[in-house]
Amino acid sequence: PLTDAKLAGAYAVVTAHDASSVDWAAFAAIPTLVILMGGRALAQIAQQLQATGWPADTPVAVVKEAGTASQTAWISTLARVEQDTQPGVPLSPCVIVVGRVAGLPAAWAGTS
Repeated sequence: PLTDAKLAGAYAVVTAHDASSVDWAAFAAIPTLVILMGGRALAQIAQQLQATGWPADTPVAVVKEAGTASQTAWISTLARVEQDTQPGVPLSPCVIVVGRVAGLPAAWAGTS
């Protein structure tokens, strides 16, 4: 889920094809952030979000090839997401969900 009555009543979607041009601080008050085209810049995104106020233990779900038979998902935190996904393996195409809803049990089918 992207929203939850108790955890997050709103979300924002951003493309991160050029992650260095995104104003990550603009999303500091949003409870759930959905990032498209951010697989190549995952480490940079996690660092920027932490630098703009997101706690290091914020849950993150990375869903590669969403909606296909090859879908793979990882649940982690901003502090560990780079290590917990498959380092060195391209993540694109993927959707990155940041926020408390990303850590809900069984929220993402096919998790690793």
